[in-house]
Amino acid sequence: MAFRLKNGEAVDAGFRRIVLEQIDSALEHLQGPLDQRQRAVHETRKSFKRIRALLRLLRPQLGEVFERENARIRDLSALLSPYRDADAMLETLEKLHQALPELIDDALYDAAHASLLRSREQVVEDAAGYPDAARQVCAGLGQARSGVANWPLPNSVEQVQNLLRKTYKRARKAFGQACDSGDVEDFHTWRKRVKDLLYQSQILRDTSLALPKSFRKSLDGFAELLGDHHDLTVFEELLAQPEVFADQQHASEVLELVRGRRLQLQEDAIHSGGELFALPAKQFFA
Repeated sequence: MAFRLKNGEAVDAGFRRIVLEQIDSALEHLQGPLDQRQRAVHETRKSFKRIRALLRLLRPQLGEVFERENARIRDLSALLSPYRDADAMLETLEKLHQALPELIDDALYDAAHASLLRSREQVVEDAAGYPDAARQVCAGLGQARSGVANWPLPNSVEQVQNLLRKTYKRARKAFGQACDSGDVEDFHTWRKRVKDLLYQSQILRDTSLALPKSFRKSLDGFAELLGDHHDLTVFEELLAQPEVFADQQHASEVLELVRGRRLQLQEDAIHSGGELFALPAKQFFA
């Protein structure tokens, strides 16, 4: 299932096909066996992110449809958040332990991993609500699916070009805001706008609107850099939780190292972002 417009495919038909394929993928995973819950939640939320990135691309064209469908997908995603968050915390810890063993030593890792594993097991034990949540999400997706045929979609490449330029403009604006404030929330917002641009460039990579491969490669690497920054931000929050890190004195020492690493990533992101978003929006696709 290709998350992209096909070469020569009508623009509006292609966008409808992509949305329907992402909805159907989510439905297939959610209707699978319960022992596949972790994968089902992960794949469904990935489909949701793709759909919302496409909705943001089409926002000026969709009008009130955007508000309704974006809110629908956001709320459906929230129903699955408790199950995904429990997995994501463990994944973040494991990823950082492998990537930064000098910051997260074995003793700290083992204690935190055991605590987070217990937390996830508790979520799973409480997941008597998961089948009901999955049914609610499937019902909501069924309603969304029935309305896709009536979405007011663009039907020309020129329209899409202007829409993609708006995405670039939003990402560039978020870059400026993050640089000015240095606030972690602004960096997280910037990351989301970069991911929008990345997803949208994937949709268009087989069309005449394909961004240069070098730009897409740089964008992909940049999204990973901002993702690493976000992981460190999450880990800083975990370090402050006594129920996760019982040895808070040790945790506070590690916190300083992690914060220093995060701030270095911020500097790297600002430098790389200055190169990636050097063009004013009006010259993007000029």
